[in-house]
Amino acid sequence: MAHALAYDIETVSEKAAAAMALAKSRLCLENAFFSSIAAKLPFVEVKGLATAATDGINIYYNPEFILGMSFNRRIGLIVHEAGHVLGGHHLRRGNRDKNFWNMATDYAMNQMILDAGFELPEAGLVDAAYSGMHPEGIYEILWASKPPPQEGQQGEPCDDGETGDGQGAGESQPSPDDSAGDDETGNGDDDGQDEAEDDDGNTSSNAKPDDEAEPEAGSWGEVWDCPNDHGQPMTEAETKEALEKLGVEIQQAVNAAKAAGEDIPDAIRQVIEDSRTARSDWREQLRTWVANNIVTDYQWSRPNRRYLSQDIYLPGAVKDGIRTIAILVDTSGSVSNDDLAQAGAEMTQIVEDVQPDLVQVLHVDTRVRKDFEVRPGEEIDLTYNGRGGTDFRPGFQWLEENEIRPDLVIYFTDLESYRYPEEPDYPVLWGFFKTYHNAGTGKTFDRDIGTLAPPFGEVIEIDVHRG
Repeated sequence: MAHALAYDIETVSEKAAAAMALAKSRLCLENAFFSSIAAKLPFVEVKGLATAATDGINIYYNPEFILGMSFNRRIGLIVHEAGHVLGGHHLRRGNRDKNFWNMATDYAMNQMILDAGFELPEAGLVDAAYSGMHPEGIYEILWASKPPPQEGQQGEPCDDGETGDGQGAGESQPSPDDSAGDDETGNGDDDGQDEAEDDDGNTSSNAKPDDEAEPEAGSWGEVWDCPNDHGQPMTEAETKEALEKLGVEIQQAVNAAKAAGEDIPDAIRQVIEDSRTARSDWREQLRTWVANNIVTDYQWSRPNRRYLSQDIYLPGAVKDGIRTIAILVDTSGSVSNDDLAQAGAEMTQIVEDVQPDLVQVLHVDTRVRKDFEVRPGEEIDLTYNGRGGTDFRPGFQWLEENEIRPDLVIYFTDLESYRYPEEPDYPVLWGFFKTYHNAGTGKTFDRDIGTLAPPFGEVIEIDVHRG
């Protein structure tokens, strides 16, 4: 009887492995973009897992769950897990609650996958109200509306980012190298569970993840934190490196889609942009943009020393620095006090870092409400005037009328307007406040850069409410 049971389990495993391999093969034929991501994710069977999951290294699945769905839904499942990797969801949780983060990322991905023409397994988390939102914004809504914990339950995240269950990030993910005898507390006691590898390299494990919880009603699949090479939670530096590597893989997927003549849907492009933004701190982007726009001059009086040893006399590059920066601040009613405070902090830091000869500051809603100059060493007036509507033309018109041609313009705004001037002949950076925090309800929402993108200049998304 024991032999027959082992045979049945092996047969189920083989069928599930073959079904997943066939689904991935079909995906490779039909969609170069997602198959490029999925091709880097080996399948790992985990019998103790309720549905499926990914940690950015593998796609884990329960064989019974796989065999209980149609062929097209298996393809959709693979796309779903690849989408989590595409969005960097396995690297972005931080200190957020695991279950709420999982739900938020599912809401962020599933509608996009359906819109792209794929089928998903039944009972997925889908809500059109979350379309186009970042998972961080969805998380804030879900977290704010969560029911209070029952007596004796842990509800608030601990300092290590968990929900009081004692497990840290990275402990719940199985891998092909996991010990077959680990029990649910991770103490390594042998409970007789086995792990095996088939001829194709797919791994099978009976071990249940350490802190595996039953899925929420109406959900399936999970996204786990990506561990480092030693199976431990990633450090901040390791996470940053992993995000940079992910950026390369995403670009490779984009290139594969272009080579195949595929048109990447706008919703997927938004996920790509969302992932790109997560790979770089906005403060660093702001400093880099300013540094890259410092004027460079060439002077014969300061020759290029690299070529002097060869008796070649060439002019040397001299950083002129920035003479004038214009900083425009949107003081319309839709910009929060937190946004304005952050704009003031960034203005102060820019003056200290760049040391321009002059900073021209304008407060603008539908007209210029306040104008003043700031020079290095002077304090910036952080009281704001305005709170009307939004029009981007008056600030640029004011600069022209007052014969001020800045070396660059930084415009802090929520981009909630479509009234723009003609493109000026100097660089413009839009510091986009991408989140809106309602102090009354405590809820935070994401603005959609896809519908608010300006017709010129560069955009850096500033996330005041999440750092």
